[in-house]
Amino acid sequence: MIYKNLTNFSILLFGSIFTQLLLVISMPYFSDIYSKESFGLLALVIAISSSFLPLINGRLGFVLLSESDDSKASEIFHHAILYSILTSSIFILTLTIVSFFINFSSQPSNFLFLLFAFFILSSVYQIILSDLNRSKKYSHLATVKFSKSIALLSGFYIFQYNYDGLVVSHIISFLFIVSIYLVFLRNISLNIFSSFTFDKIFIYKKFVINNALASSLNSLVTNLPIFFVGAVFGAQILGAYQLYNMILVIPLSMIGQSISQINMGNIIELKKENQKILPYFLKVSQLLFFGGILILIITNLLNSFLFSKFFNIEKWFLTKDIIMYAIFFNIIEFISSALSTTMETLRKITRSTNWKVIMTISSLIIHSFAYFSSFNFINYIIILTIERSLIYIFLYYQTISAVRDYDAELSNKN
Repeated sequence: MIYKNLTNFSILLFGSIFTQLLLVISMPYFSDIYSKESFGLLALVIAISSSFLPLINGRLGFVLLSESDDSKASEIFHHAILYSILTSSIFILTLTIVSFFINFSSQPSNFLFLLFAFFILSSVYQIILSDLNRSKKYSHLATVKFSKSIALLSGFYIFQYNYDGLVVSHIISFLFIVSIYLVFLRNISLNIFSSFTFDKIFIYKKFVINNALASSLNSLVTNLPIFFVGAVFGAQILGAYQLYNMILVIPLSMIGQSISQINMGNIIELKKENQKILPYFLKVSQLLFFGGILILIITNLLNSFLFSKFFNIEKWFLTKDIIMYAIFFNIIEFISSALSTTMETLRKITRSTNWKVIMTISSLIIHSFAYFSSFNFINYIIILTIERSLIYIFLYYQTISAVRDYDAELSNKN
C-alpha cells in the first residue's frame, strides 16, 4: 500500500521540498533587508491567526475531505468559505472592541486590518487545499503551493521597504491563489452561497465543537513560545526566533503536511479495503525516521558554516544558536506531526484530545517556571526543546496506539 500512491507521494513531497528550499535560499537576502522587528510582527500575526484558524474555519476542511458524495462536498466547500468569512468578521469585531481597553500602540495602525485579511484568506486557502486533496489533484496541489511561494517572494521584494512588508506579502500570496482558484479553476455556485445558514453547519456541530475547539487550543499552546518570547524578551529576539521558524520549522511543517495528506489518503483506502494499518504505518515511520536523521546530521554539520557564509551573522547569530539547540526537537515534531492525523482519520479522537490536554498542561507549567525563574533566552530554548521533545514522543506513542486499537477492533469484527 505504501507504494500504491507513489507517484502522488513523489509529486507532493518533492514539490513541497523544492518550494521550501526556494524560500529558505531566499532568506539570506530578505533577512538582510528586513529588520528584526518586521520578522517579529510577522511572527505575531501568524501566531494569532494560526491559533484561531481552527475556530475560524471550523476545521470543515476535514469534513470536506471525508465526504464521498461530490454534490455534498461542493456544498460543504461553499459553506465553509462563507463560514470562514463570517467568523473572521465576528472575531475581528471582537478584537476591535477589545482594542479600546488594551493598548495596541506598539503595533502598526493597520494591525487589525492585517489580521482580518490574514484570517479570511488563510482560512479559504486551507479549504482550497482540502478541496484539491479530496479530488486527488496532487499535481494541482503542488502547483498551487509553488505558485503561492513565488507570489510570496515577489511580495517580499516589492514591499521590502515597508515595516509590514512581510505580512502584506503573505496576504497577497493568499489572495493570489484564492482569486485564481475561485475565478478560474472552481465552478462557484451563487445558489449554494445564497442558501447558506448556520443550521447547515450545525449538522457538524459535534465535530466543530470537539475538534475545532481542541485544535484551536492546541494551536494556541503550540504558538505560546512566540507570545512568550515577544512579551518577555522583546521584538528583536522574537524576530530572531521567527527567522528560525522560517528557515527550519515552517519548511519541515509544510513538508510534513504534504506527507500527512498522502498518509490520510492511504489510510482511508486501507479502511475501505478492511486491511490492517500497522504494517503500513511502521513502513512510513521508518522512512520518516531515516529522513529525519539525515536532516539532523546535515543541519548540525552545516549550520555554523551557512550562517557565517550567507547571513549577516552579527545580526542573526541568535537564530544560528536557536537552530543548534532546537533541531533535535524539530525532527521529532516533524515525524510525529506528519503521522498524527492518523488518529483523526481512524476516528480515535479521544487519544488525540488526551495528547492535546497533556501538552497544554505541560506547556503552561514550563512557561510559568521559565517566567518566574527569570531564565535567559538560551536557557528558555533549551528547556523548551526538552519539554517539546518529550511531548511529541508521547504524540507518536498515542498515534501508534490508535493504530493498534483500530487493528484490534478490525480483528474482532472478522
